[in-house]
Amino acid sequence: MGNDESVRFMREHSIPIDRIDFTKLSPQQREYEKQIFGRNIGGNAFDSEKQYNLGKQTAQRWKRISRGARDYSILDVGCGQGYHVYFMERLGLKAYGLNLSVVEAELAMHGKPDNAKVMKWRDDVSREIKIASATKIPYEDERFDGVACYGMLMMTPHSEKLFGGNKRPIEVAETVCSEIHRIMKPGGQFHLITRSLSKGPAGEMTEDYINFSEKGYAVYDIEGKIIDKGRIGMKKLLKDAGFEVLGMKEMDSGYWSCKAQK
Repeated sequence: MGNDESVRFMREHSIPIDRIDFTKLSPQQREYEKQIFGRNIGGNAFDSEKQYNLGKQTAQRWKRISRGARDYSILDVGCGQGYHVYFMERLGLKAYGLNLSVVEAELAMHGKPDNAKVMKWRDDVSREIKIASATKIPYEDERFDGVACYGMLMMTPHSEKLFGGNKRPIEVAETVCSEIHRIMKPGGQFHLITRSLSKGPAGEMTEDYINFSEKGYAVYDIEGKIIDKGRIGMKKLLKDAGFEVLGMKEMDSGYWSCKAQK
């Protein structure tokens, strides 16, 4: 079947092994799954209790943003195991997810936390999770009231490179923000959390890992060495994509929290 780490993850989370035929995945997709589960990056970077609590807090925040609107639709770009989507759904939001990992997508589609707050596959649960890159979001224009993107933008350049893309890392980040702007309704809100340049590279390093400051960016290689930099900062990245920036905060954790509106 291949990809031992992914298979182990599936067994730990009760995902039926026959749900995914690894022999039918492209070499690039198999390599991506290996990186997600063989190294401490992606949706499994946090322990289950932290993911559970963050998912709950995030859903409550989006419920407030929705102001009780019926059929408020939100897309979680880079949804990982689906904790955010799960709790948004429980609060009555029309929650959807986007994930490049086919293994994590299965869990996000059919997952429900158990008593230990670990997301487990259930055959009585089903939600819409698309398996795709954030550079080509498979939804029509002006589809969503809100979009969340938590901790994924910084690693997208490496994913695109792995799948054969030839854009510079900054161009990949720009494409992601433009795609998010495209699928949002006018007046819709976008919440982005991504790594701050002032804190340097994080523990879950990949090649072409991109961090932003208020006035610039830097791209790191696998060893944490800067291989590219420029003057496109966090605010400019969002404004160039067409967003109105409502607020930016550099958190103590080393990440930007940015709120924007279309």
